[in-house]
Amino acid sequence: SQVDHVLGLDPTLVLSFDTFGNDLIGAVVLARQIELKNITPQEDFEEAVVKLLEQLGASDAQVFLSNSPRPGLLPAGRWLVETDDDPEAAQALLDEADAIAATYNAILHEEADLYDNVYIVDGWALAESLNDEGLLVDGQTLDVRRFGGLLSLDGVHFTDVGYAAFANLFVEAIEQELGVRIDPVDLVPVAAADTRGPAALAAAGLDVEACWR
Repeated sequence: SQVDHVLGLDPTLVLSFDTFGNDLIGAVVLARQIELKNITPQEDFEEAVVKLLEQLGASDAQVFLSNSPRPGLLPAGRWLVETDDDPEAAQALLDEADAIAATYNAILHEEADLYDNVYIVDGWALAESLNDEGLLVDGQTLDVRRFGGLLSLDGVHFTDVGYAAFANLFVEAIEQELGVRIDPVDLVPVAAADTRGPAALAAAGLDVEACWR
């Protein structure tokens, strides 16, 4: 498994940016409507998390795992609601997917608390902040809407700037928990070189305002 490969390297530090996101986002990215059946069943999820943390917790590494943002933040989820014949029913399903994500995060936190060397990084809170307030970089506010500068062209993965913002979240957590000093990522040059940012897309001829957001 991937965990076996990681532990075979005898690491001192283990990071996981997206610990179980794929177990959740299937609800909005695998069909033309919101399908809760595409979420990993809770029993299977709990079994996997227990096994993962037993392995990582028994290692000599300091382990930092991000919890998961809610699926409802993805542009695909919003689009499925807006285009559904019954938007209210679709929104109710999306809200249920978000509630499942919150439950799974709680399970991850509960299991992580059993180990002194495992820390949870709050990706949920950062994603909510990026959704509500955006991220100001060099005078431009980027956000998690489609083509908003923080999500890539597939509307699921982050752009370079989005990943850099999450990297800084890990930097803060590592500094706080381990008492070390790490220089944060400077977002300005990352944004300037990011080919998936709004300015770069516009320069390449994409009219982002004409596309669904």
